[in-house]
Amino acid sequence: MSHFNEREPKLKEFGKSWKDLAKLFAVRNSTGDDVPTITESLAFFKRAADNASDDILYKMGEACSKGQGRVPKDPVQAARWWRDAAACGHVQAMMMLSVVHTLGVGVPKDAALAKMWLEREARVGDDKTHLTMAKAYGEVKNSPEHREKSLAMLRLSAEEGNPEAQRDLGVRYVEGDGVVKDYGEALRWFRKAAVHGCAESQFKLGQAYADGEGVSKDIPQAMAWLRKAAEQGHAAAQSSLGCLLQKSGTTEAQLEEAVKWYRRAAKQGDAVAQFNLGLAHIQGRGLPASPGTAMIWLRQAAERGIVEACHVIGQIHAKGLGTPRDLSAAALWHRRAAEKGDADAQFALGMQYLKGEGVPRDPTQAAQWFWKAARQGIAQAQYQLAIMYAKGQGLLKDPQQSARWLIKAAQAGIPQAQRLIGLVYILGQGIPRHIPWGFKWLAKWARQTFLPTWS
Repeated sequence: MSHFNEREPKLKEFGKSWKDLAKLFAVRNSTGDDVPTITESLAFFKRAADNASDDILYKMGEACSKGQGRVPKDPVQAARWWRDAAACGHVQAMMMLSVVHTLGVGVPKDAALAKMWLEREARVGDDKTHLTMAKAYGEVKNSPEHREKSLAMLRLSAEEGNPEAQRDLGVRYVEGDGVVKDYGEALRWFRKAAVHGCAESQFKLGQAYADGEGVSKDIPQAMAWLRKAAEQGHAAAQSSLGCLLQKSGTTEAQLEEAVKWYRRAAKQGDAVAQFNLGLAHIQGRGLPASPGTAMIWLRQAAERGIVEACHVIGQIHAKGLGTPRDLSAAALWHRRAAEKGDADAQFALGMQYLKGEGVPRDPTQAAQWFWKAARQGIAQAQYQLAIMYAKGQGLLKDPQQSARWLIKAAQAGIPQAQRLIGLVYILGQGIPRHIPWGFKWLAKWARQTFLPTWS
């Protein structure tokens, strides 16, 4: 260690004690002239250990356990250092001794010793230590025994008032992880953590009030909790608060506040907020309309997986909103959304193939996309599919299938479908003739078509 000793004068300037130096060098892994390697810093640990520093004894064990830097991984030595640290009252060392005796890592597997160290740790430990232990036990895969211990430590930490543990326990009740699913119990723990300032729990509680899940739906309460989380910078809470403000917004001030929260969340990369901010720029709600800015946010949302954003971008290109009309680009974006299952985009792409706009005219392709959109309930697609079956356009002529899709479109309120299905019933084309039903549908068509004009 002569090389180390030669550098001692330079190293002293980094700390006033060996303990300070050990803490500094424990997290460094450099070979520069003024910072030793992890291996060289071991000498600092040993000097501090001689002075019975429990924290350094614990870190010595941690270094041996992980094999930090050039220090060989040695579970046996790690357990020895942790035993010395535990003897000095270091609670995390007690925790690790309980874990290694439970797992039999570096020491013989010994349930009695594991229990002893666990009980000692429980007597002197705090809520953070119990939470750390819960996580340590939780990392052991395929072990019901360790999962039970993890849950016990988590519950102990939560009952001691640790907000992170309260949140994690709430999540376990939501997912049924080691406990019976109980959303009411989950909300009880979320509320405790929320009161202590846990932003994630405030968000979850706000969402519960917004959706009426586990509690009565209460939008003011939802906004109150979401606002607390949003003010702490929680992106999802900012996005959700923006949505609630926009939905319930009756004044320009509320719409402006919604945009404010959308923008904050969008800048943090929240895809939903980016999409909603893009829509706000298109619609001019809460801020001046700006299709160019809308495209920036919509593209970011699309890249983060918001399929509907692809469809909206396609519509912007198709209609030439703030940009030259580009039907080829519209088809590309419609296809991108359609292939991922967006029904509106499937219908839009079908219309482009039917008319030959931005793509070669192809009735067969049009029928395929109409069929996909129609199955998802897009009424206009159902009507177009009915017409194509009636004409044998892009698929085999089939009066029965035509009538089937006309009925669906008519029931969804498409006036043209109501008129045609009325005539189909009167003429008995593809379905049994039924004149009363025919006139019933014609009357619905007439009310939709002419009464609004006459009133």
